[in-house]
Amino acid sequence: MPLDAEIYAAESRLRAAMLDGDAEALEALLSAELILTDEAGRSVSRDEELAEFHARRLRLELVEVEDLQVRMLGDTAIAWLRVRMQGRHLGHGVAGHYAITRVWHRGAEGWQVEAEHCSAIDL
Repeated sequence: MPLDAEIYAAESRLRAAMLDGDAEALEALLSAELILTDEAGRSVSRDEELAEFHARRLRLELVEVEDLQVRMLGDTAIAWLRVRMQGRHLGHGVAGHYAITRVWHRGAEGWQVEAEHCSAIDL
């Protein structure tokens, strides 16, 4: 399988885990050293992100990928996505379009997200 196809497959697994609220699958896909910047500009650790799913505080009903581009750099990949998301956070409805950049790295655990930046966008 070409390396970029592996990233498209990893993105698909990540999306499915988010929609299913599968914290164990997310844990396997997110590096322990994850650096995540959310749409409000806050820095979020992997443990903080996983806690949202473990506690079911974040429940996504829709994660629709409108665009996905991948650039391979050896054992590292940059994925740029434009997505539409909808769900509930802390009981409140949330929805919007987002631009997401993820840095994937292939190590001993396979492909994992090392860094992510998410920005809310207007279309």
